[in-house]
Amino acid sequence: MRNDVAPGRCFYYVLIMTENVQSMMLDTLKRIQTDLAGLKVDGPALKTDMEDVKARLDRIEVVVRKQSRDSAALLVMMRGTVGDFDERVSNLEEEVRLIRERERD
Repeated sequence: MRNDVAPGRCFYYVLIMTENVQSMMLDTLKRIQTDLAGLKVDGPALKTDMEDVKARLDRIEVVVRKQSRDSAALLVMMRGTVGDFDERVSNLEEEVRLIRERERD
């Protein structure tokens, strides 16, 4: 059996690693605490921003509703125009048919 590692050296490495983990955990906790404190300070600013966002969304909803009504009205006018055009074309076709019948006679 080979033993390249000196006895006791492995335990020394584990002790150093444990200290690093604990200090890293402490640093992480400190960062989290700092971030939470920042959120408490930014709370009113976030609330104001959310109110602005809600106001903008309300304005967007009003515009969308208006555009929907305008689009529906435009569609009705287009259908009316097409119906009128179709009626005029039918009348013209009938007149052309009558003129051709007269010419044949």
